[in-house]
Amino acid sequence: MNGPTVYEGWWEVPDGLLLASQLAAMDLPRIPGGEVAGIVQAENWHARGRDDQFRLYRLSDSLPSTASATQLEAADAKRTKNRVYRCEECGAFSEQALPRYPLDDQLLKNIEPRYLCRCCRHITRLTGYQAHHGARRAAAARWAATMAAAGAALAVTAAEVRPEGTTPSGKRHPITGIAVLAFDIADGRKVFDATVLRRPAKAGQRTKEQLDPEPGAKRLRAAIEGRSLIGWTLKDLEPLRPILAPNSGRHVALGEEAHARVTDWRSDIDVRTGRPRAATNPGRPDRLALLIRRIATTTPAGSGPRNQEEADR
Repeated sequence: MNGPTVYEGWWEVPDGLLLASQLAAMDLPRIPGGEVAGIVQAENWHARGRDDQFRLYRLSDSLPSTASATQLEAADAKRTKNRVYRCEECGAFSEQALPRYPLDDQLLKNIEPRYLCRCCRHITRLTGYQAHHGARRAAAARWAATMAAAGAALAVTAAEVRPEGTTPSGKRHPITGIAVLAFDIADGRKVFDATVLRRPAKAGQRTKEQLDPEPGAKRLRAAIEGRSLIGWTLKDLEPLRPILAPNSGRHVALGEEAHARVTDWRSDIDVRTGRPRAATNPGRPDRLALLIRRIATTTPAGSGPRNQEEADR
């Protein structure tokens, strides 16, 4: 016979599994009526900093406590001072004592704690998270507007180039160059599209898309002209280091990443976690430049046209 299911935290515990103390605190108290159905490893709030194992029982197996209706009625006045069963938001009457929410969530620190049912806790949480991420979305739009200004930034991809296959000894071939593609974010114009070689090519072996190291680095620097470099992630810009900053440490940033900014702007919140889903890489720098221009023209929520007739005016 299988033993109780072990849960890593309260977020894993499904509906219908309760502690003995939760059963006892129900509007009409109950007691465990079956075997332990689950065990959750979590922090003991009565001994902060210490984890304990809490035993869970099925609500469907529970039994009414020995308290009679007369006893429960007599205890009502005292009980309601310590336990709240009616949601202060929607008015629903819960079978289980309601917690004050929120209390320790930093993203909801400006919301006054109240006794809320599970549904209202969920709505309050998501609404609070939406407000938090709305501020981050506005910040992302301001950043994009700065990057989309004339002469401000380039969207860049840089990829290491090496022959396919392996050497006779089984090792990967060494890097022969860095393929760089860059677009002006302001107008979408392509400003650089070439491979900067690691070593000068032999006579007759260099193609028109390839540049020797020194001329290539000079041409790339001229194309940049002091503008910021924007990659999807900072890691995507790292191949540029041998060209633009060969003697700098890796802690020196070569540019900025757009991934976090775009994720903030999209604010596609996962209703289960309250966190935004990671944005998808546009794939090419021209598409990234277009996306940043779109973000730059974003209007605040609610300020756009309410219908097609208003939009056509």
